[in-house]
Amino acid sequence: MTELSPLAWRLRRCLLSLERDRIQLAEVWSCLISVAPELVSDPQRRHLLRRTLDELATANWLALPDDLNAYDRRDPPLPRSVEVLPASERARRLGISRSEAWCPQLAWASAVDLTPSQLADLLRINQWLAEDAADAVIVPPRERSLQLFGAGYEDRLHELAASELFGARRLTWELLNCAPVPPPFVWSAVGPGGTMLVISGHETFASSRRVLVEAPSTRVGIVAHGAGDYFSSSVLFARTLDRAVDRILYYGDLDVEDLATAQRADHRSVAAELPPVEPAVPLFELLLAHGMPSATKPLAVERARQLTAWLPASVSDQATKLLVGGLRLAQEWVGYELLLRERIWETLG
Repeated sequence: MTELSPLAWRLRRCLLSLERDRIQLAEVWSCLISVAPELVSDPQRRHLLRRTLDELATANWLALPDDLNAYDRRDPPLPRSVEVLPASERARRLGISRSEAWCPQLAWASAVDLTPSQLADLLRINQWLAEDAADAVIVPPRERSLQLFGAGYEDRLHELAASELFGARRLTWELLNCAPVPPPFVWSAVGPGGTMLVISGHETFASSRRVLVEAPSTRVGIVAHGAGDYFSSSVLFARTLDRAVDRILYYGDLDVEDLATAQRADHRSVAAELPPVEPAVPLFELLLAHGMPSATKPLAVERARQLTAWLPASVSDQATKLLVGGLRLAQEWVGYELLLRERIWETLG
């Protein structure tokens, strides 16, 4: 495969993402500026574009018109449109069969009906596997994505991971020498125990931490800030802590968002062979006993029951009635003074 300059790789990727055979000059310019915004004020940008188009044509990614009348004649001349070559034509011009274009790890690609952008991505991965993979160390996916596809494409591997190109005997994180990294959460040690109490909101986190730090003893070892829906992804960070977590308790608002977050976090935690995410029942019981509900959008009974099924029977019925009635309870009703008065450290964990 002809080695392309970084600008050519980025421009090629943008052009192929348009998913069309013929691309007008105005769209080519838009792609160039989107992948290299620093060229907006560069007086040499027209010359750079012409050199880059010639580079892509030489590598048989594009076909430029032969007719001089098909060019904007200013210096240097630029084609009024370019043609994206299909995979079969590119392979013919390179003198290789479709199957010969792939290294063994990507041999399956020769039998797959690929879009132009998928083909471009796989060919770049193919080149990396042939030339660089042997010396590659394991890195997070966004770092590898930038190495493969260039500036602006740090999320591309995550996008591919959600497509049919990822899976058994196709692309895998192992093949790409990647290790997905869970986002971190803020946490604080409050005792020696292995129970982690996760609090959705940061102010309730602060009050809960304060009470447990001041408690004479507690079975809770860690208080973590869930940060709302963020916790549904960051729960996996628990396996990176400097102590074993043998139980995960969660407390948040009694509403759609926090209950859905708890269930998603529970599913991800169990799938990763971490402890299940359980409701911090004493805190929810205090919330139902002392909180004053506020109005929100009413839920259908079936949807409300799906959300409250994560809660134990002692609180799920009341929570279901709240949601169906168009009400919610903010976690902050269980504040520092109430936690202290109820000696919550004796019932948690």
